[in-house]
Amino acid sequence: MRTLRLAASLLLTLAGTAVLAQNDSSIKSRKLFAEYFEKCMNDWDTTTHMTKKDWERTCRRLADQSVKFRLEHGFK
Repeated sequence: MRTLRLAASLLLTLAGTAVLAQNDSSIKSRKLFAEYFEKCMNDWDTTTHMTKKDWERTCRRLADQSVKFRLEHGFK
């Protein structure tokens, strides 16, 4: 019984640690996305060949791809 409690306690601790690590990664991803997206949107002006809505859609796609690339390749 004592071993079962210890094992359950250990599993809960490990699960909690995994959730915290995932949340840190998620927060970092959102911050990176916001940073890339804002930089991209700041480059738009009325003389570009795209509407602001099209530009925004493109910025979202590029920001998403940039975040995925950084996370997949271990850049911090």
